[in-house]
Parts: sequence; structure tokens; C-alpha cells
Amino acid sequence: GIASGADGIASGADLYLCPLAQAQMPSEQLSQRLRPVLTGEQSLISIERMDKSGQLEILGEGYEWSESQQFGDFCWQERRLLVRSDAFAKAAERGLQTRLASAQAKISQLSERGKGKRYPKDGLAAREAVNAIVSHYNLDGLLNVTITENLHEASVRGYGGNPGRLESNIQVDIICDINPSLLKSHIASLGWRVYATNASIERLSFNKCILLYREEYRVEQSFGRLKGHPLSISPLYVNREDHVKGMIRLLALGLRILGLLEFAVRRRLSELLDPVTGAPQPLLGLYAGNPKRGTLQPTAESLLKAFKEISLTLINHSGQVLRHVTALNLLQERILKLLDSLPEVYIRLVEQSVLPPQKMSEP
Repeated sequence: GIASGADGIASGADLYLCPLAQAQMPSEQLSQRLRPVLTGEQSLISIERMDKSGQLEILGEGYEWSESQQFGDFCWQERRLLVRSDAFAKAAERGLQTRLASAQAKISQLSERGKGKRYPKDGLAAREAVNAIVSHYNLDGLLNVTITENLHEASVRGYGGNPGRLESNIQVDIICDINPSLLKSHIASLGWRVYATNASIERLSFNKCILLYREEYRVEQSFGRLKGHPLSISPLYVNREDHVKGMIRLLALGLRILGLLEFAVRRRLSELLDPVTGAPQPLLGLYAGNPKRGTLQPTAESLLKAFKEISLTLINHSGQVLRHVTALNLLQERILKLLDSLPEVYIRLVEQSVLPPQKMSEP
């Protein structure tokens, strides 16, 4: 048959890097690989990167192993990376705590009595209602629920010729609390994901694999730029079909320029290392009101905004056209250098500008 997916990529001498879905990494296999981590038997590798201010940032941790893969007669080695993202784990824990609080509130409401409230008639009905809530919030084993039945008897006086009687009813009491040991182990298992790649460790280290995937190109970002600022394709105030086609092509060209501008500056920033620390030097001055705040991942919009105050002034003075161009500041000069564009071209234009003579006279 025809190779497809990872096997097709590997057999074509190409490389892949992708997360594995549950079909490729079932929960049983994931638990097996996670067990030595939770028991402390498996050492972990920290995932590090420079943040936008140039400071070292810990993103998570994990480890890797190798598995042999085969498609027909073609065999290759695949690296599997088990990774825990700190941000992903914290978000999952917040979601878990929210679900726990909601489930506990609903379970406690089951035994509340009052006008218009429906409560379980016996312990069996109460258990079914509790199981439905636990299943709905996906909290199996995390809650300890104790259900007790209490028989209450009350004497009812005779009335209207009816004799008095002894009336009995069952009151169900429900006590719910969290299983602390299971909750702790469950939280430790949150935020883990498995990635697969056929790239050698010499070409892509554990750390580089994760950073590379995090920086993957997302086409949705480009569509957001195209629909919103600065391109704003909608609303499109043209009626003729050729005008619509031409406008879309023009804006698509602008979209490519924005992407290229952003990519070129970010790549250059990652290459320029501080001679003392060896870390990339962030670009300072892009944030209004905070000139000391730096970034290694400036957006194309922020780079262009840095040139917003530049203006060209033309004055017709006695038949002579006088020109004046705003001089570049240090931030603008650095951006041009990051783009491998010589600031001298612009500087010469400024030097050739002629300032109009200053005169004060009565009207």
C-alpha cells in the first residue's frame, strides 16, 4: 500500500514532530509511562527558554524514550517525549478544582428539604443521583460520599372520623468530602502530553523539540490579521468582481509582508547574543510608557508603530520646494539593522533635507 502519515514522511527522508492522540497513545500506555515519574524513579529534563525580557524561564519538564516503527519493509526509530507543561497543568488543576466545587455543591443539595425541592426517597435513589453527578463532572474516585438512611416516625391525630396513626418516612443524609490522597496523585498526573519525532537528538534536543512545536505556524493568526487590524478586509466597500479580487490580492500581499517582517526581526534577535551573558538581547522601547521593557518576539504591528511619528514635510517657498524628514531615533535605527536595511540610506535623505528659513513678519 501507499505509506501515509508519519510512515510516509519518514520513508521520504523527511522529519516530523507532532503530539500523539489517544489512538496512538492510549490512557493505559500513558499511565504506564507516567508511573515511574510519579514514584520519583524517572529523572526529568527541564524545558527552558528566554522570555520576552530575556530572562530564563522554566516551561515544564519531561523525559524521552525510543521505539522502533515499521511500515512494510521500511523501519525507523521514533523518539517519544513525555512532557508536562506548567501552564497546561495549572489550567487543568483550576478546571479540576472548579468541577470539584460544583459537584460538591450539587451533591449537598440532594438532601436539602424545602418547598419545591425534590430529594431522594431512599439510599438507592440517592446513590444513583450522586453517581450521575460524579460521572457528569468526571470525578470518579475523587469524592468520598457517605449516604445514610434515617427512619422518622410521627404521630398523626385523628380527624373527621379518621383514627389517629403512626406515620413513618425515610430521610436521606449525604456527606461528601474530597479524597486527599487520590486528589494529590491526580493533580500530579495533569498536564502531561506525548510528542513523537523521527529527528535525531543531535539535530533536535529534547528542549528544542518542545520549543519548536510551541512556535509552530498557525494559519488562524494570519486570518485574524486579514480580518482585523491592520488589514481589515471586512467590510469591503467595492462592488465590481475585479475590484474585489484585486483588493483581496493586495491585502494578501500585505499579509505576507507582515509575516516576513516579523519573522526576519525575531530570527535576527535570536542570533544576536550578549557577549557577556551569551543570551539574546531583547528589543527595548516598543512599549509606550515602559521604555526598559524588552521583547524577543515583537509583532509586525508593534515594529511598524515605532515609525508612526516619522513625517515628510513639503513646503513650496517662492517656487522652491523645501523638504524636511524626521530624523531616526535609536529604536528605529536598531529595527532597520535587524532587517538588514542600512539606516545610512535614510540618514542621507535626512541630511539632504532643506529646512525652511525661520521668518516672523506681520500679516
